[in-house]
Amino acid sequence: MLCGGREIPLPEGSHVIGRGEGCRIRLSSVRASRRPALLVVESDGVTVEDLGSRNGTWVGGRRLDGRVALGPGPRSAS
Repeated sequence: MLCGGREIPLPEGSHVIGRGEGCRIRLSSVRASRRPALLVVESDGVTVEDLGSRNGTWVGGRRLDGRVALGPGPRSAS
């Protein structure tokens, strides 16, 4: 994962993304939901899915509908 220009390794498993206290990947923006998305890292790839956030979760300019596999390279999710 890239954050602020630094690469941060994520171990295999589930990682909740958001601004809430219990999130593994914390977002500082007040516009972000407390628990907008779930990132799942497995040996054969990475997926992301929206957790029912009001604004949705977006990857590559498209709103997620279900779980989506992420490919290699920098991407942004919001």
